Amino acid sequence: MDLSDSAAVGVAGAVIRDGRVLLVHRSPASRINPDVWDLFGGHVNSGEHPDDALRREACEELGIDVVAFRRLGSVDIPAGPVVVHLYEVNSWDGEPVNAAPQEHTEVRWFGAGDLPLRQEWDVYGALVVEALDRSAGQRVRRPSVRDAMLSQESGKCRGPSIPEA
Repeated sequence: MDLSDSAAVGVAGAVIRDGRVLLVHRSPASRINPDVWDLFGGHVNSGEHPDDALRREACEELGIDVVAFRRLGSVDIPAGPVVVHLYEVNSWDGEPVNAAPQEHTEVRWFGAGDLPLRQEWDVYGALVVEALDRSAGQRVRRPSVRDAMLSQESGKCRGPSIPEA
């Protein structure tokens, strides 16, 4: 079933490492949810499967290649209106960066107790906090020097690391 044939469909990804989630700070000039901290993500293109949209958005916004993920659920955002498929990204290649500075002013890691709350978190925040609790202490696969060199040669998503908060 191609879920992108329904009204408006989006994806949001919770990149999780060591019990913390990576959030993006949307630009104040953003058309959608300006000037707020949020999960990375975006619209599912026509004919695109949500899983593929998640991988594309991770590459475009964070410069990472998603290796493993789990679907946490789908939520209806009435303000959209849009159905958002929420994912936990628990393994990736590369180190996350702000690869979309025209969309985001910053990216930062947050623990469950430090999450910046807003209305949308009422809809999917509990799913993210559950994923954080499950993942505490887990490590993601890090690319080797060889992987990084191959990645640079092939033009895949890579970049310098971002500071830990």
